[in-house]
Order: sequence, then structure tokens, then C-alpha cells
Amino acid sequence: MPLLWCRLLGIRVIAHEQNACAGKVTRLAARLRVPIASGWNECRGVDGFAPVGVPVRPLRKISRKEAASALEIDVKDGDFVVGVVGGSLSSAALSTLVEKVSESVAGGDGESCVFVVLNDIPAPAFEKRIHFVGRRWNMNPFYSLCDAVVCRAGASTLAEVASYGIPTLAIPWKSAADGHQEANAECFSALTGNSIWKEDGNENAEGDALREVFSKFVTRAREARGEKGRENESAIDAASSALWRFGREGRERRLDI
Repeated sequence: MPLLWCRLLGIRVIAHEQNACAGKVTRLAARLRVPIASGWNECRGVDGFAPVGVPVRPLRKISRKEAASALEIDVKDGDFVVGVVGGSLSSAALSTLVEKVSESVAGGDGESCVFVVLNDIPAPAFEKRIHFVGRRWNMNPFYSLCDAVVCRAGASTLAEVASYGIPTLAIPWKSAADGHQEANAECFSALTGNSIWKEDGNENAEGDALREVFSKFVTRAREARGEKGRENESAIDAASSALWRFGREGRERRLDI
């Protein structure tokens, strides 16, 4: 409705598509010759767009002790923390997958591997090394605590972990409309070098396959430990600035990029 009202009232408008696959409103906007700004270097479903990135909320790294206290969990200094982000729907399926593979990364080089999940505690209760901290608006404690992240492939989540520089395993939600999460994950992987694992729908095969991928991912993330924590504020500012600059230009024709 905002798009249609702007058209009726002659108000200049742009559409920002966070996903690498254009949604219905973005495709409608493109047909109405509204300039399209894209979160990635790909925007399937429209012919012309300007890649500007995905603006995210400001990130602030805090100490490990302060982060654990804010999340109300007990994490030891030597623990290797894997954060699990299920997306806006707090994916229970992703939590279940993590529970299946947790034993395969129980420890390494004397380190204990614990999981912090942005979801409510499911039933039946999971084993003790998995902490459920509910859904959070302030993500600074969570990202500050995590040595690695496993997540769905929503555009904002991928943009945040990329900005924070955390080793990430993206598991696209296979039922996402038009396969947009797989498209996001592919763009994210190409941009950052992070890993993707795609669900195949076979529960038994998934468990075995994911254990192997997960173990290799955690091994690589452990080797990179100490390199995390360099928040890429310039990337955050660049995305916001590019979007506002694109809006101020008020282009009246579609971009062929």
C-alpha cells in the first residue's frame, strides 16, 4: 500500500530488496519502474537494480564475562561457543539439527564446545551443553560471546555475522519463498568465504552429513579463534550511506546494472 499511495500522490520512492531473490512487492515495484536497491550483488526476478548492501543495527563488542551475564548463562573461559540463530521464526528444526550433531564436536584440544541458541527451551529438554536464551533484540551480548555461528540464511542475519566477522555455517531454510534463502547463502558465501549446508529432507542422511560438515566447520573456526571481534563498522556505514545516497538521487528510470 505505501508503494501504491506514493504512486498516486506523486511521491518519489525506491524499493530496497534485502534478499538475493526479489519478492512480490519488489517485482511489482520494478514493473512500475521504481528504482530497486539490492542487499546483494544479485537480485533475481528484476532486470535492473543497484547493489547497496544490507544496513544493520550498530554492533558493539563487549567482554565475554559481560556477554554471558547478559544472557544469564554460565560459560567458562576455555569454552568454545557456537551460537545458533533460527531467524525470525525461531526455527525449532535448526535447534533439533544442532542437538543431533552436538556430540560430534564435544571438545577439541581440551576445549569444551557449548551451544547458545536464540530460541525458547523445547520439550523434551536438550542436554546441558546447549543453552537456550530466548529471542533477543539486543544482539551485542550474543555476537560478542560467539566464536562461531550456525544460522538460517535471512538477509539481516547474514549481514550481521558478516559485519561482525564471525565464522559462520549458513543452513538455508528449504521452504523459503522462491528459494530466497539459498540465494542469500550463495551470495554470502561468495562474499565472505563462509560455508553453506543445504538440507536434503532425509532425516537420517541429514544427521550423518551434517555431523561431518559441522565437525569440519568447528575445526576451522577453532583455528581462526582470536581473529574474530573486528567489527566491520565501515561495511555497516557503507550500506546505510549507499542506500540513502541512492534514495536522494531520486532516479526516475530503472538502472541497468
